[in-house]
Amino acid sequence: KTPKHTKGGGGGRDNMNSLGSYTDKLSLDAKQKLTLSEVEQLTAAFAQFETDGEVAPTSYGALVGSLGDKFGSPETFERVFTNYKRGSLTFADLVQIYLTCNIAKKKDVVKTRGTGDSMHSFSEEEKQGYVEYINSVLVGDISLSSVVPIDLHGQDIFNVIAQGVLLVKLINRAFPNAISENKLKTRPSNDYQKNENHDLCLQGARDIGCSVVNIGGKDLQAGTPHLVLGLVWQIIKKSLLAQVAANLQAEGSVPIDMPPEQILLRWFNYHLSNAGSDRVVSNWTTDLKDSELYSVLLAQLEPSKIGKGDVQRVTNEADLHERAETMLGFADRIGCRKFLTPKEVVLANPRLNLAFVATLFNKYPRMGPTVEEKRLSDLEKDLQDAKEGRDTAHLERDDLRAQLKKRTEEMEEKSRELDDVSLRLAEAIASRDQLKHHNTQLEAMLEERNQENAKLSRTIESLTQDKDKLQNRLDEERGLHEQTRMALSQLEAKLAATIAQAEERERALRADIERERREKEEFKSQLQKTQEELEKTRREAAERQAALEALLAAEREKNAQLQAQVNALLKENEELRIKLRDEQQLRANLEEELRETEEELEEVRDEADEEKTLLLQRIKDLEEELEQLKTLMDSSLDKAAREKADALMNAARSKEQALSEAEEARLAQLRKVQGLLAKVQRQGELYIEERSALLGTMNYKKRYFVLQDVFLSYYKDKKTFEQSKPLGIIRCDQVRIYEMEGRDSKKPFAFQLVGDGQKNKDFNLAANKADEMKNWMKDIKEAKKKAMGVGIVAQGEIGSASAEVATPSPRGVTSPRN
Repeated sequence: KTPKHTKGGGGGRDNMNSLGSYTDKLSLDAKQKLTLSEVEQLTAAFAQFETDGEVAPTSYGALVGSLGDKFGSPETFERVFTNYKRGSLTFADLVQIYLTCNIAKKKDVVKTRGTGDSMHSFSEEEKQGYVEYINSVLVGDISLSSVVPIDLHGQDIFNVIAQGVLLVKLINRAFPNAISENKLKTRPSNDYQKNENHDLCLQGARDIGCSVVNIGGKDLQAGTPHLVLGLVWQIIKKSLLAQVAANLQAEGSVPIDMPPEQILLRWFNYHLSNAGSDRVVSNWTTDLKDSELYSVLLAQLEPSKIGKGDVQRVTNEADLHERAETMLGFADRIGCRKFLTPKEVVLANPRLNLAFVATLFNKYPRMGPTVEEKRLSDLEKDLQDAKEGRDTAHLERDDLRAQLKKRTEEMEEKSRELDDVSLRLAEAIASRDQLKHHNTQLEAMLEERNQENAKLSRTIESLTQDKDKLQNRLDEERGLHEQTRMALSQLEAKLAATIAQAEERERALRADIERERREKEEFKSQLQKTQEELEKTRREAAERQAALEALLAAEREKNAQLQAQVNALLKENEELRIKLRDEQQLRANLEEELRETEEELEEVRDEADEEKTLLLQRIKDLEEELEQLKTLMDSSLDKAAREKADALMNAARSKEQALSEAEEARLAQLRKVQGLLAKVQRQGELYIEERSALLGTMNYKKRYFVLQDVFLSYYKDKKTFEQSKPLGIIRCDQVRIYEMEGRDSKKPFAFQLVGDGQKNKDFNLAANKADEMKNWMKDIKEAKKKAMGVGIVAQGEIGSASAEVATPSPRGVTSPRN
């Protein structure tokens, strides 16, 4: 797997799902020292290069560059990483490095205690920016005259919001009549009325598109800082972007089907281009931290109040904080110094940068004069001068009128030409942007094709190796089967010899017992026990032989099935077609190996004959010793019985261990074959409803889904499907599928996978089109049916196998299959 390199935008919303899993591993002390914005940016940087929760040393250099872009201190990070000697980097390690670099101490952070022992923090500068905006918007509201304006530096904002009136007013100011103020208690006298106000506020926030999951009226009434400020930011952002959309619609100069953030970037870059700047803004963080582009934009918006000399003064200043202070002084000249402070400019706060640019746009929504428009304005001034000169040249009035008319026609023609040039320039700019985007896409597609080619090459090589391994394994299986058959034959011979020896020994013992019956009654009793045990041994040997024959037959049948599956796999793999010409040579090699195996078996048979001869000689010696040790018959019989039981038990264990190993190898090979046979039934993009680990909100996220066999896996996107493990796996045979009604889902074309409520949870999915949703539901149902059919067959096979080994083995020896 390779690191997931994705270019982050600075807002941190794409990393909300992984934010909770990362922060859960942080210590309480580390959580207290970081703000939410810092955690989001660190998470975004770490997620670009992590693999299974860790960053490899090969990615340290790229990670250092990413951190330098976000926090403006690449040299500091480079120095700390140089001394970092561990084999990999976790998110907790990255946070510790960040704190070691003292970057986190650059912000004024306020810490508050939450429920239990949890601690939360927020940026004081962000809070001040929000309060300043609220004061400017609601300063004339009569119902809030006693509390607005709110102190920027204190914590009064939380007490005011706790009354439940301010946020309702703030929403209605940007979205008129979004909340019915007839139900609003402007002077709540008890907690019940405050809760009613908070319910109205949360419903109104939800209606305008804010996420209010895990935010309740009690949180607003208690003034929980991180939750309150999070909701305030959402309302302010929605308000500012709604004003942007309204200004665009009124202006009619830019299509409004683009996201508001992209429109603001385009508006920003348009003014930079008109000012002759060769830089562009692509994000709300690092591109703006040096204040240079802000200064160019402000000069372009109000050239009469901010000149080129002012812009040059900013660029000549080396200290970034001094630059930011000077630039914000320019913004103060035009009445737009809101949200940002010098610290927040240098620290590249994405929220406050977006709010500041939206404020500028809402005051200056026009794109501004182009070069052609300026030339047209100069021509109009020339025309006015000509008209004034007409009054002073009475003698040449007629001639001047003719010239003026002609010049007016020329001006109109030039005006039309300039309009055409302006349109062509706008089209050229749009075409340039499209070409850049298309070029980026082509480069990404080329990279994907190269990766796919490399992956296909690795797949072909892997399949070739698998084929060789399968063939070698089959050869080994054949050798093992032949060895098993020979071992069984030897065991049968040994059992027959043992039975014959036992019968001969029984006859001898009976003769001895008959001769000494009157003298040794106790000895006779022991001989009778020995006879009974020998009879039992004979029966056990017969039963064991029958069981071995049945197991051998089952093994032959299973091996035949495995051979059939392997042959089918070899036929289906198109990549192995080029190997067909090697089959004849392979067959010759197999025959050669078979001859070598037969020679080895002949050697084993000779060794077995030698062992048999030695065993017979040993039996003869034992018989002679038995005659000599009749006086010690009691102890000798007990010892012989124990040795015999141990020998049978060891033989059974050895046999069953060999069978178990063969069975495990066969099952492993079968699983591998089944895995190779499994194909992807369907794959594509769907939306899945996921819970934010930080705020607890439920939102639909676009993911890349793959239906393979009975498993429905989903990945962040198609690229990560090819390079990393899935974000989650759903077993289709353990869920029920339903189509969701429109009122039950936030998105159209939604359907639900309902689990059993224990190990399997519910999943809400949505497609882009109705027919796409139907096709997904159909394929999932078919996968579920196939899985249920396979499960029934598997249960039948398991039942047969259980019945086959249900008979207890001799002397309580259990088979590995049990």
